Amino acid sequence: MPLLQTPTEGEQNVAVTPVLSWSPSAGDWTVEGVTYPAGSLVSVGLSASVRTGTPTDVELILVPTDRMSIQGVSESEGASYVRVLDEVTGSLLRLTRPDSIWRLEPVDLPANGSLSVTSSDPFSDVVMVNFESFTVPDRLYLLREGSAPRVIKSLPERFDASGFVTEQRFATSADGERIPYFVVRPENLPMDGTAPTLLYGYGGFEVSLTPSYASPGTIAWLERGGVYVLANIRGGGEFGPSWHEAALLENRQRAFDDFIAVAEDLVSSGITSPEHLGISGGSNGGLLVGAVTMQRPDLFGAVVCAVPLLDMLRYHKLLAGASWMAEYGNPDEPEARAFITDVAAMGVRKLVVSGGEPLVRKDLPELLEHAARLGLQLGLVTNSFALPQLWPRLRHLPIYLLFTS
Repeated sequence: MPLLQTPTEGEQNVAVTPVLSWSPSAGDWTVEGVTYPAGSLVSVGLSASVRTGTPTDVELILVPTDRMSIQGVSESEGASYVRVLDEVTGSLLRLTRPDSIWRLEPVDLPANGSLSVTSSDPFSDVVMVNFESFTVPDRLYLLREGSAPRVIKSLPERFDASGFVTEQRFATSADGERIPYFVVRPENLPMDGTAPTLLYGYGGFEVSLTPSYASPGTIAWLERGGVYVLANIRGGGEFGPSWHEAALLENRQRAFDDFIAVAEDLVSSGITSPEHLGISGGSNGGLLVGAVTMQRPDLFGAVVCAVPLLDMLRYHKLLAGASWMAEYGNPDEPEARAFITDVAAMGVRKLVVSGGEPLVRKDLPELLEHAARLGLQLGLVTNSFALPQLWPRLRHLPIYLLFTS
């Protein structure tokens, strides 16, 4: 019988269910005086729970460490598979219940990449798992009882990755937190601070930045001797709800501090130097790169600020902004406005902004006009379809750079 199949009368199956705690508001789960930490994996006795209407026979299966998060659970015949993010790299655990005891065993799959269960069936032991990394394209692995995982399909490689290495490094943030980041670089890179380096980050909305196969733009960057860096700063979901909550609301500065710490570590390690270090982020990541550039203009040589969220005192009135107040706070509330003002005051000396059509048409002209009044040098990247609408409002501004496509 499949491990998670709904039992018939008299059967004592157990259903594996992750605690519904990915929302920060969910918190820990307390049943009959026992508290199960948010983000844990538990099981409940299905028959009794359905019959009584309350969780029964609850068992704790896995409590992630503060450097781990459970990404999902899939079922097959006789086993379940727990997908885990451990130090931001994917791993897969096989969960069984022999002799009424839960057992977790690691599945032998490649390291330093991202995993997803693409197919599983409670009536079959066939499980399909996708793996990818910065230098390995999507590969489909077949898992079956009693057999080692094997590759049955793969996307073609888009570049020769033999001359590149992927490293995971750690920086120390302002409050002592250990911040992981990935570096993809040429294997023979001289550590003399001269490598052109692009650092990307997001740090919000519990979004996890995990290894994925290099995009055409990243490939072109690497093949020309560049270094690509992915920062796993707080505000994301790499280590579960607590990693996200650490940079919410009045603690947004922690995400900025983490990003700055990664940049400083890249410089101190000899990978790059401020004049060779560029940073990139979009949306919430646009707020990130805008803020850190204002705080540490000495640390960055170039900034790509894409579809940014920069008007923090008015963001909740823009587009879908009202739905973001749980992340940043409500500017109309005095207590929240006080800490949002610290973020809202952050600008940059030189600003290059790219925007999608709604932002460009409705809000970007006002943003640029305000920035010009503050004496900032401005750059704009937009699409040619928006130029006729924009130019009458922007031609009087000191825009030093204008690209259209």
